[in-house]
Amino acid sequence: MNTVSRRRTFSLVGVDGNAFAIMGYTADALRKAGLNDKLKEMFDEASSGTYEYLIATCQHYVDMANEAVKQEEGDEDPEIYLSGVTITAQDIEAAERVLRDNGIEPDEVDNVLQAIGYTLLDTELYP
Repeated sequence: MNTVSRRRTFSLVGVDGNAFAIMGYTADALRKAGLNDKLKEMFDEASSGTYEYLIATCQHYVDMANEAVKQEEGDEDPEIYLSGVTITAQDIEAAERVLRDNGIEPDEVDNVLQAIGYTLLDTELYP
């Protein structure tokens, strides 16, 4: 069985479409990833063009925050962070039990949850 990620991941999926909400979420992701030095750069760049450019720029900085967290060693916070929704390792284990209890073959449970993660949450539950 694959192991559950022990890092937070950030995603713009589910964030209010308002430009300020998107930039606020991105800033929060950068702060949580320890990239405070990128905040001004992100705000300046994101607000320098069209709405579509803002989305692309914020996605770039969200990806940067995810990469920074991924490279962090010893992250002891076992959760996935998605626009205010937290999925803990215990939540994933409970979902695995429910799937097994409802007839999903044990060797297919990870695949089913991964598909749910990609489809509904736009994230990897088993990186």
